[in-house]
Amino acid sequence: MADSIPSSPKPRRIQDRWVSNSLIARSPLSGAAQSSSRFGGVWALSIDLPPMNRYQAGQWKAALFGVDGFATALSIGPDHQHPVDWYNPNANAATAEDAPTLLFDFVASDYRLRYVTAPSVAVDGAASAGAGTIDVDGLDGVGLNKGDYISFSNGTFNELHVLTADAFPNSSGEATLSIHPPLRRAVANDAAVTIEEPKGEFVLANADGAGFETDERGVTRPLTIELVEFIR
Repeated sequence: MADSIPSSPKPRRIQDRWVSNSLIARSPLSGAAQSSSRFGGVWALSIDLPPMNRYQAGQWKAALFGVDGFATALSIGPDHQHPVDWYNPNANAATAEDAPTLLFDFVASDYRLRYVTAPSVAVDGAASAGAGTIDVDGLDGVGLNKGDYISFSNGTFNELHVLTADAFPNSSGEATLSIHPPLRRAVANDAAVTIEEPKGEFVLANADGAGFETDERGVTRPLTIELVEFIR
């Protein structure tokens, strides 16, 4: 079970990276390359937090110091509050990129249907470890796009994935999602799929990876936090 992070203040910057297990070797004579792609790899996050008062810093210190290096995971994810293509009812202008619920741009061949309330999405049929696709239902006319992040529990920990292809549901709200990385473990039918603020499970990249500095005014500035996905 991963620990939650404080809801406030939110990170001012989150950098998400994929750390691949792939290898490449080049011939010193011809320069020809040979590559080897292995199953695996992990997500890595770099997080910058804004300056805080002592109370706010206390919340974050409790969360980061409390995981004790690699002993406990944190539930956190990339900066993906909403899917790539969504409707914002509070947009500043009707012409804003995320303002229209229905958009037909025949010149740009851009056609969108956006949701107002996030649908309840679930795995549609059990999926085996190593699978590069997963079937879901509950999209109810709402499509997802390549670059969208999703997460779901495999029964042991929460997996974080990015879509590698657009996915649009049929009339029953069913769709097949192409994901990276492949499934870490088997996933059960009806497992809930998170499409807004999806989170994986991460530990500190270094045992002393959480640090704070406080000045004479009582303003605390957290150091950059480096996290790596906790696979098990």
